Amino acid sequence: MAASARAKRAFRAHLAKPVGTIDRDLHNYFSLAAPTGTGAFCADAKARRVRDALRGSAYANLPLLATASAHSAGGRDGPDNFLHIPKGPVLRRHLAGLDPYANRIWALRVTGRTLRRHLELAATAYTTLVPGQAAQNLLRNDIPAFNFDTIYGVTYQIDPSQPPHNRIASLCCNDRPVTDDQQFVLVTNQFRAAGGGGYDRITEDNIILRHPDRAETAFIKALAAPRDTVFDATPPWSFVPQSGVEAVFYTSPHALRYLDQIKPLEPASMACNSTGFARLRLTL
Repeated sequence: MAASARAKRAFRAHLAKPVGTIDRDLHNYFSLAAPTGTGAFCADAKARRVRDALRGSAYANLPLLATASAHSAGGRDGPDNFLHIPKGPVLRRHLAGLDPYANRIWALRVTGRTLRRHLELAATAYTTLVPGQAAQNLLRNDIPAFNFDTIYGVTYQIDPSQPPHNRIASLCCNDRPVTDDQQFVLVTNQFRAAGGGGYDRITEDNIILRHPDRAETAFIKALAAPRDTVFDATPPWSFVPQSGVEAVFYTSPHALRYLDQIKPLEPASMACNSTGFARLRLTL
């Protein structure tokens, strides 16, 4: 019993160790309504490791992209299941929330066609919204938030009023439309590369790199060099502007302090539901 207590204390002390600092709050309260700071940080940290590893290789000049999944973003685990890292010291336990699995970073060669299929599958997280219909939920209840990927390094729009697998519009890279046969390097993890979550399983000949680092290691190294970024601050995606389309989005009550960050969606606070989620009415 005493040994178990000592191990528990040691583990807590390990998780409480600072591993870096940030100069702004990071959270994922709106991760399926708009790109988030947590997603940008995760994607950039992983992309840096691959960028450095591929320098001088045959793939170094291909556009470099990276995925970020919406981990710990509400759902069945309730309104406390969100990430919030306050400005200041970043603790090891914060990093565990950013990517809770022990997957390693992989780099894949993908085409524009595969890229679009990936984004279309991510966009199935939304219900099919009907213009003029009130109180329709933005998100489906049967798809977990972590199955939603944002891809950094491209820009695109999502149209939830369209049927599933026909929702991605204006997909561009460097301000040019992405073509089906265009080649990219996509940074993701071994779970997604193996088809996890229903995504395309990548064949062996299209696996460019199995990086030895796990995501947590990449995060710590990124914190040590905050200006050495791969992607700029341009939000990778937004909703296609709609006329008369509103939807209800569920998030943490703590999100109400940050509504200015999704101002284009005209968020209007509604009463919390019976499980404690804050409800926001969004206008697409």
